[in-house]
Amino acid sequence: MISKYQSRDIFPDNIYWNLVRFFLENPYDQYYQSEIAGKLRHKNGAIQPALKKLVKSGFLSIKSQKNKTIYNLNNQFPKLSIINQIIK
Repeated sequence: MISKYQSRDIFPDNIYWNLVRFFLENPYDQYYQSEIAGKLRHKNGAIQPALKKLVKSGFLSIKSQKNKTIYNLNNQFPKLSIINQIIK
């Protein structure tokens, strides 16, 4: 059944859900926090709490490279396919 509602009708347009959508649309790419902030047009400090929350949940993976943190989607996240269906 196709719904007449889109994910933005169900989920508020806030930084957290913008990040979820961003990483679902770029599932194999890696980004520095400053790159993410620029692409989403938010300040670095504004996205940091949401990034930490997504890392803690396991949705995002992080690694350090040259004193910077790189974020990417954890493609092994257990509920990824469900979230992907809801968001898209």
